[in-house]
Amino acid sequence: MALPSASSTPSALSASDINIENGFAATQQMSFDDAIVRSLAGAPGTGTTISMAVLRGKAGPKSVSAAAPIQNLNIYNTVIATGWPGVPTVTYTIPSGTYIYSDSITLPALTTGGPFPGGLTIVNNGYIMGKGGTGSYGGTSSTGTGPFIAGSAGGNAISIDSASVTLINNALGWIGGGGGGGGGGFSPPSQIFHGGGGGAGGGNGGQGDAGGAIGTGATGGGRSPTSVGTKPAGGGRGTRQFVLNAQAGGNGAYSGFGGSPGAGGVNDGVGGGGTNPGGPKGPFNVSAAGGGGWGATGGTGGYNTIPRGAGTVNNGYAGGKAIALNGQTLTQTNTGTIWGAVS
Repeated sequence: MALPSASSTPSALSASDINIENGFAATQQMSFDDAIVRSLAGAPGTGTTISMAVLRGKAGPKSVSAAAPIQNLNIYNTVIATGWPGVPTVTYTIPSGTYIYSDSITLPALTTGGPFPGGLTIVNNGYIMGKGGTGSYGGTSSTGTGPFIAGSAGGNAISIDSASVTLINNALGWIGGGGGGGGGGFSPPSQIFHGGGGGAGGGNGGQGDAGGAIGTGATGGGRSPTSVGTKPAGGGRGTRQFVLNAQAGGNGAYSGFGGSPGAGGVNDGVGGGGTNPGGPKGPFNVSAAGGGGWGATGGTGGYNTIPRGAGTVNNGYAGGKAIALNGQTLTQTNTGTIWGAVS
């Protein structure tokens, strides 16, 4: 909160108030010539006389910490809601073990918002994760277009929308763009369609169809009630775990056998681990592919031509960025883990 103004309480301002506004103990020794006091007064250089009157109504640095998992954090809106007057420097801290996440590929997990005239510092000790892309389903044959539902690219973890931003990603901090969805598989002669794996960051597996009934890949492989599809035929869901080299993207599916979350079906394209791309289609031309690991591209699925032949491919989708700069300049210190592009 700002110091008392002349209009509200003209006689209430004290050295203790100034110390507290600057984040010090009330009894801290203070001088008008201290750099932090001069900065608070708006007269950071020497040679300018400041007084209690100059300090009235001024606000010091603002520090805010995340207290719980937050979906689609907007730092600017958050600090405005705390009473920040819109000018002093802001430090936003994400504690160890705290998740900042998104459930939409069109929304970053964290956006700075803006503006921050005094500058913004983000200190990350937790997890910032973009949403994983969805695997595709079906494909195109040589005789025309078969059933096809497009997948999607992964979402961004952080969006820098403000000038004068500093990011300190400490040793415990993890930042990852969502993995891209994997390409689906399609077998025109048998009309069996296979869902690609979802990208790391909770991306849904592509829908599965075996003999006509469409399942859903929202929580793993989709199911069909037909005899061919009594086992899941949808792609696996991407996981939301930051583990070095562990599989993160969901597996693709083949012939009624679906990819499970972060684990294998039969003859699947394997989901990407860590920052690895999704695995390509399995040994059969019509296999679906795995979803991408954190910030990585989904694998390439396949489909047979008619008559059956070597087949062609359904491309995977791009991974999301760890940090989208949006033309802004970011000052960065990283001793933690950042998976995905910074651009």
